[in-house]
Amino acid sequence: MYDYSKRRESIDLPAKDKKEINDQTDPTWPHVHAKLDCSFDEFLIVFPCNYILGVAGDYLDSLIYLCEISGITPIVLGRDGKNRIKPVWERL
Repeated sequence: MYDYSKRRESIDLPAKDKKEINDQTDPTWPHVHAKLDCSFDEFLIVFPCNYILGVAGDYLDSLIYLCEISGITPIVLGRDGKNRIKPVWERL
């Protein structure tokens, strides 16, 4: 059974690795190193940029609902995207 509490998580890297990765961008920017429930290729196809806005907590269902009632097709990665039941207007 899939554990939805592990959809994504921030991880703490060793100080040397964290510095090496963070120095590849502007070191004054905030950085979070995350493990996501999707492949690296899937992530890069959807987010071909060097920054992403994220929030702490699990708001996936709320964000999907907001998109649906606003007429926006949500893009959901990983297993959650595959398991999402599309509303009838997306299936027509």
